[in-house]
Amino acid sequence: MTILEYYKEKHTKDVDWKEKFSGTGKSGYCKIFQFLGQNFRNLLAFEGAFRNFLEYDNVPRIQWEKKENTGQEKAKHWTVNMQSSKFFINKNGLYAISAKGRAFKDLISRDYDDDEKWFVLYLLLLNSYFVLLPNYIIKKTYNIIESISEFGYSVDFIKNKLKEYINEYNKLTSADRRVFTFRQDLFWILSFYKDPNFIELFKISTEEEKRCLYDYVVGNLQDKTYLDVISYKYQNSGSYQINTFLEECKILYFTMIVDCAKIQNLDEYVNLLYDEYCVMYPLRERKVIDFVVEYSNIFNVIYKEIKGGIEEDIIGDFDYSYGNPEEDPVEDVEKIDDTDSNNEEKLRKVSTILKRVAKERSQYRCELEDLNMCKYFTSKDSSKNYLEIHHLIPREFSNEYDKSIEVLGNYIALCPHCHRLLHFAVDRERNSALTYLFNKHKDELRKLELLYKDDEKELKKLKEFYHIDCE
Repeated sequence: MTILEYYKEKHTKDVDWKEKFSGTGKSGYCKIFQFLGQNFRNLLAFEGAFRNFLEYDNVPRIQWEKKENTGQEKAKHWTVNMQSSKFFINKNGLYAISAKGRAFKDLISRDYDDDEKWFVLYLLLLNSYFVLLPNYIIKKTYNIIESISEFGYSVDFIKNKLKEYINEYNKLTSADRRVFTFRQDLFWILSFYKDPNFIELFKISTEEEKRCLYDYVVGNLQDKTYLDVISYKYQNSGSYQINTFLEECKILYFTMIVDCAKIQNLDEYVNLLYDEYCVMYPLRERKVIDFVVEYSNIFNVIYKEIKGGIEEDIIGDFDYSYGNPEEDPVEDVEKIDDTDSNNEEKLRKVSTILKRVAKERSQYRCELEDLNMCKYFTSKDSSKNYLEIHHLIPREFSNEYDKSIEVLGNYIALCPHCHRLLHFAVDRERNSALTYLFNKHKDELRKLELLYKDDEKELKKLKEFYHIDCE
């Protein structure tokens, strides 16, 4: 069977395959990066969405403008990405611009060209949690490269192909870019890496067999028949365009550059990206570097998040430096804008107090002790059982709540074994542990207004945060 025959057969006989590879929904394989789509076809689309969303800064949702014909909120298509990017903080039922958002607002007000804006915006988005995946861009890139590597394509091969494609694409007129793209092996590998059978057959196909596949797709586009997945996906009136594929390749390439290097600090990180970016997109002077330095309070937070470990609470025992816990408030904490490093000390003080109180409340026993045979050792700092603190609602998703999650009910005292179980065990074991902790703390979290829906829906939401699939 040739690659074209396989392609035609899957399209005509496998409805599920057709829907997955042409659909732009969350469950589809159409998009490489899920946050890109009809309303966000490239990174620069964030500028328009951001400008529009500024109208809703601190405006109660009940007052949001609605479309006359459908009654749907006009801002609906922007809300998720504005929240997931942390440009706006969900606070007390309102969306308020964050420190990170103010930096972006300043960026788009300056006399920067699109290439300069793209570079800074890429950096700003690296710690976003699109589709509930923290540091989405980096993790998604890693998953894609790992998947492709399993088919025998080396990291260097992928990186070089991405670079070649981007450079050649930029030299072409818009009329030539689509046909050029369809004739690249890279395009087919990235479009169908979720189908091992396609990739394996594509690898052994002759150039003539590949050309037949390309010509078939281009013919369907030119005839406007859209008889196959790719021509249907890239039709002129479609929600997914060739410039979106270029955008995905740019994101993949620059993320691979820094992922492959040994980076020690933010300056090295940004300068490495800048030097590589200037090879493809010559920038004026070093304006973007100056911008990063000016807003180091924002970019340091981003860098720490994308370079962090399991979670910051996993290392070390509690700190006694913040006074008597009985005198310190541990509830009713105002939500802290964690996109600004200037707020780190405030967050650390609240966290330190809550860690200490959570361990004392558990009487220095693991909260999963009833489920697991927990073993303890004595901490050299406290002379008590060594425990670590886990956020039941993970910190990465604090922006999904309009109240602060830095509350005692969300601080869980665990032994090191159980803490790592929640992060690294198979879904079946993590599901049991998470369900137990949720049932134990749900009443307290509801009083703190961190739970709104019924228990089943709230637990399902929590499992989505942990990416637990036990269906």
